[in-house]
Amino acid sequence: MSTSAKILVAVAKAFDKIGRSNSTRFPEGNVRPIDAVTNEEIDAYFKKEQAAYEFAIAGELRSAANRRFDVAKVGLKDVGILDNLEAIAPGASGVLFSGSIASVSAQVKRASDRVNVKQFCTELRKLGVNQEVIDKALSKATTSGTPAKVIRSDLNI
Repeated sequence: MSTSAKILVAVAKAFDKIGRSNSTRFPEGNVRPIDAVTNEEIDAYFKKEQAAYEFAIAGELRSAANRRFDVAKVGLKDVGILDNLEAIAPGASGVLFSGSIASVSAQVKRASDRVNVKQFCTELRKLGVNQEVIDKALSKATTSGTPAKVIRSDLNI
């Protein structure tokens, strides 16, 4: 097995153990069903507790991984690996560093165009377009997206 494969396996095993073994295991003794009367209600509540606990642990792992990733990225900048990032054209990718143990590459996404609606309407008015026409066109061209839903969980123990 290659060294990189061994690292991937070790990371997966370590992450899998957190929240499932030893002192981080789901604390079954702390589960106190509120207003649960039947066995089915108690079982459903217990499953919800387990799912919320797993979600909270996964969130903590993601946060820790993100922090380490951010620190490592600063390290790349500190040693000059990111110095040539601006040389990569939008829509292209390139290798920033290729060592004997690790390499770093980057992909530069294409920039997206944005329109400042207020400024656009102002410019249309300057060009003599009637405000009523602008409002009607803006109303027909405006759509609302789906709002983002952020789910989080906290440990209460």
